Amino acid sequence: MTHHHETVTPSPTSTRHPGGDTRSTLRPCSGESGVDGELTGVDLGHVCKRTVQVGGLALAAYVMTALAAGHGVAAADTGETGRVAPASSSSAHSETSSADNAGRGSVESTSTSDVEDSTSESPPDGSTDSENDALETLAEADLAAELDADTDLDAATESDVGPEVDPDVDPEVDITTDIDVGTDTDVDVELDDRSGTAPEPDSDRDSSGDDYAGVTAEDHEVQSDPSTEPVADAESTLVGDPEAVGRRAEDDAEVGAVDATANAVTAPTAAQPLDAPPAEVALGPNATPEPTPPAPAQATTDFSLFGWVRRTFFNRPPTVRYDATLNSQDMTDGVITGNLGALDPDSDPLTYSLIRDPRFGTVNIDPLTGNFVFTPTAAFAEFGGTDSFTVRVSDNRFHLMSYLFKRDKGRPTARIVLSVAAVGDPASSPALEPFVVDKVVEFDLPDGVTVTGAELSPDSEHLILEVEVDGNTHIAVTDLDGGGYQCISCGVADNTAKARAFYDNQRIWFANTSGQQSAGEPLGGAGAITYSVLECEGSIYACHNPTVKKVKFPSDKRLLPVQNREAKPDPFGEYVTWTENTFFRGPRMSIARLVPTADGYKLVDQRIFSPQWLENADYAEDFADATRFYEGASWHAGGRYLKYQTTSTGLNYDIYLLDTATGERRQLTTDLDYNESGDIAPDGNSIYFSSARGLDRMDVFTALERPSLIDSAAFPQIGRVSLWNNRRSMNEPWLMNLAAGQQQGGYSGQPIIVDPDWTIRGWSWFPDSTRAVINEQQRPDTVTPGAPDTPWRVSIISFPTRTPTTPLPPVHQDPEAIARWSIPVEDYNPMMGRQDTRVLRGAHSGTATLRYSGIFAWGTYSVTYKNYSDDGKTFINGTEKVTILNPVGNSVWSADLTSEGERTGFLKGSIKVGKKNSFSGEVSSEINGVTYSGVPTQTDFPGVNQPQLAISPSGDRIRVTATVAEDSQARPVRGATVTVGSVTMITDDHGYVQIPFGAGDLVIATAGGFQGASHQVPGP
Repeated sequence: MTHHHETVTPSPTSTRHPGGDTRSTLRPCSGESGVDGELTGVDLGHVCKRTVQVGGLALAAYVMTALAAGHGVAAADTGETGRVAPASSSSAHSETSSADNAGRGSVESTSTSDVEDSTSESPPDGSTDSENDALETLAEADLAAELDADTDLDAATESDVGPEVDPDVDPEVDITTDIDVGTDTDVDVELDDRSGTAPEPDSDRDSSGDDYAGVTAEDHEVQSDPSTEPVADAESTLVGDPEAVGRRAEDDAEVGAVDATANAVTAPTAAQPLDAPPAEVALGPNATPEPTPPAPAQATTDFSLFGWVRRTFFNRPPTVRYDATLNSQDMTDGVITGNLGALDPDSDPLTYSLIRDPRFGTVNIDPLTGNFVFTPTAAFAEFGGTDSFTVRVSDNRFHLMSYLFKRDKGRPTARIVLSVAAVGDPASSPALEPFVVDKVVEFDLPDGVTVTGAELSPDSEHLILEVEVDGNTHIAVTDLDGGGYQCISCGVADNTAKARAFYDNQRIWFANTSGQQSAGEPLGGAGAITYSVLECEGSIYACHNPTVKKVKFPSDKRLLPVQNREAKPDPFGEYVTWTENTFFRGPRMSIARLVPTADGYKLVDQRIFSPQWLENADYAEDFADATRFYEGASWHAGGRYLKYQTTSTGLNYDIYLLDTATGERRQLTTDLDYNESGDIAPDGNSIYFSSARGLDRMDVFTALERPSLIDSAAFPQIGRVSLWNNRRSMNEPWLMNLAAGQQQGGYSGQPIIVDPDWTIRGWSWFPDSTRAVINEQQRPDTVTPGAPDTPWRVSIISFPTRTPTTPLPPVHQDPEAIARWSIPVEDYNPMMGRQDTRVLRGAHSGTATLRYSGIFAWGTYSVTYKNYSDDGKTFINGTEKVTILNPVGNSVWSADLTSEGERTGFLKGSIKVGKKNSFSGEVSSEINGVTYSGVPTQTDFPGVNQPQLAISPSGDRIRVTATVAEDSQARPVRGATVTVGSVTMITDDHGYVQIPFGAGDLVIATAGGFQGASHQVPGP
């Protein structure tokens, strides 16, 4: 059952904020007005009002209320000038009515009695109790020190009720306004020249009921004077005249303020049009305001205090008004420069935090100006496209109103969309290169031993083998020629797999993965995995007295089952990364320190390095890091990089790199098919990775691109079905320039195919980055799903056009650096496991509504798109949903999505996932006329072939290129051998060769790993 949770944000005008002026001396709350000293319900509001006044925050409460009502008090410390009517110590209270003020404002003068009528409701003009209370509190605080604090509260209650105003007597009076203004003109309270305070009131005057020294409404005569100059509008009220802001009531006694000696105040009624002359409330028909004298010294102090409070507690947050039309692009390399358009209304200095990196490049932001420089990858610049990044802007101040009522807490985020025009010559893109097989290793093994995998040792002179002995998997060592075999785990461990040797050459990390690699396994690969360290006396190449020590994981102390997948140590054996699949919250990428114990090892200080997200994100792309499926990671380039996998778009599995020194994350692959394993060359210039690119293994699910919003639940189901039922598509090996990266529909490097009937399943580089050890497995038949039981072979290949390089130095992990790109496990709170409904925006338009109900093991998860668009070019509508009853044997995925605009099409279907990775149902999709239908199986496997070379004469040169899957551009091939007659030459880095040829000559080109080509030069 889906639970819908609605978040109700309180209105700023309906929240009470206690406070009082710190200059006031107020009476404590008591039960005097209740029966027999008890606090009655009627008097509760009055008592609470008295209590909060003691808090010393009346000024802050007033400003907060004014801000909530649309006042311009935010500019109180800017020195702006404007026309402000004479006012009491709280000035004329200008507010926007929420009831009837569509484009109109009303200005009120509100009485400040000691006791409020707790039975009254909010005035019909839209003001609230909290607003009136705030005004009352401020005025009382201004004069309370000068009034008699011991006067009986009963008198206060009686006088506070105030007279009823008959609207028939004077229609100019708004009966919805609580008016208690003016007094007898005979009252003359003079200011003390020395102190600026009012003298004590006459002893026979009742001052307890009215803080304006006993003034009542009966003393006033209300009349309209059309000649009166209009009051300033709501935006300028209180801020236009610095002398009026913060002025105490006694300071205004001689200038017509509405207090004990006030003469007049202008106050248009709530029903009065904004452009009409305001009504004037005067003390008599002949009363005339006196000229305004210079503000007393106290006004400056009050004004400064008011500005300090405003800046400290009610500082206005910055805004971002990004304008992409102001960007400029360098057409030689695609670099875009622009400005974020961040503005701060208070001129506070701003700081910028990158919340989400661009997918196809890097961005640098000037911390002083907000200028940015986006540098696309070479492949992205070549073909162009749309990328984006998200930035958070902060003025490093506290914003009370935003903190209470806005999701961003006063630190706005903005999605910066970049449109990169295609630039450059494709000939300048990274060239493809040939490879050759140096040798196939012939192992000298005892009878009954079979090699099922090999990895280069840390000393680069041995092979660490995975072998099968009597039906169990073990770890063995040989030299590079396959001689000197030694099984180092035989007799001390069973079912050892995924071996990783430490740099000390004395320890090997391994896993026990019994039942994890079989499609027929009842748990579908979801069983427990344990890890151990094998230690040798001497070295692993001549291991004596081997011992096995188990590694304890943090999950070992938990009651519910947890699967720890793909655990891998760093080269020094100091840290371990793994994916912890939890019962409630699903996968989370973890890292922890590996420390020895008396009987083994344990992992301590677990942290999560799954990417963090903005919890209160407005945009779906910024929140998607909370909803993706994650797995990994592995260490590369001496520990400098971590490679992990996650769903970048809906059900689309891609490879990411994390720089362990800087914390920078980079999406390495971007196509719409499955990408997973990889190994970065030691010099950091290239990468081997595996991909189903060109085989359409996942395209039926991914062609309609949408955010990855339910993949933490959906991908384990759909990905498993696709994996186990199409094992002929076994993640084909590719080699790519690391700096360029992969581009959807563009550059992706080249497939490495030694033999189309075999596929590379493992890869380890030699230190000079010119050679590699590869593991190949023969493809299975076209019928039997699941892990194939087919032969393996180990070979050493080399890249003849490369020159040896120096590897990146190995690095010991810095705990402080790790702390910057990970968080403690207890602080990790993904979307999975929550019972939540959340509406997210597209970067351009529309919404995506998430509904999560359940936990990782079972539940229902859906996303509904409504005119959703991130780029303004493609718009998505419809719903995608997955229901899980049993995570390893009973789930249903469904989708009914449509896409309009640049990518027009649909994704429709329903797939039921059963036990042992069986499935039923149909799915189909279409984008721009390209259709996909059904879950691809081994019978649908299209097969793979080496890329075909192409020859093209160009002037007096020959150029050799090749085209690979899903790359429309012919790429230059360097190191190809070109022969014309008896002359043979090698192509350069751009695929060209200067060789004599003429009409009728036959040109032949060959390159290792490519299908050769020939070309007859046409005659004249």
